Amino acid sequence: MAMLTHCFKNPTGLIGEVGVFHGGFTGILSDNFLDTKIYAYDTFEGMPESCWKEGEPHKVGEFKPEIDVIKMLSNRKNVVVRKGIFPESIGDEAGFWMVHLDVDFYLSTLNSLKVLKDRMAPGGAIFLDDWDWVNCPGVRQASEELGFDAKQTVENQAVIYF
Repeated sequence: MAMLTHCFKNPTGLIGEVGVFHGGFTGILSDNFLDTKIYAYDTFEGMPESCWKEGEPHKVGEFKPEIDVIKMLSNRKNVVVRKGIFPESIGDEAGFWMVHLDVDFYLSTLNSLKVLKDRMAPGGAIFLDDWDWVNCPGVRQASEELGFDAKQTVENQAVIYF
């Protein structure tokens, strides 16, 4: 997995996951990077209405977790949970070495990238989930509109290096 390879290469800085869903990948990150602060950003209530636009294949409320993800992740010493719509939910965090961005909607991707680009550590990377996937066309569209040169790593995933 390209994300873990990047982190192990030189894990200096924060790790973030925007779009946590059930918290599985956040848990993997937490287990592998015990000395790294990991930020988990999500509404924890499913896809937000304020970010949906006509034509989005996913619908408002989709991906609402069936478990108490906040409680599960809050039990981990190196995970900080930020509930709310990203990027409004970000604090003063900066210096991200790796961010996994999995927000599906065009507007969510656009707004996230606008804020994250100035908070990345030199050499850091944002991994875009659902890149070039028919069910999330806004991910690639938002990245290209902002002028990012994303490189596909595996099917439906790309990376932007800083």
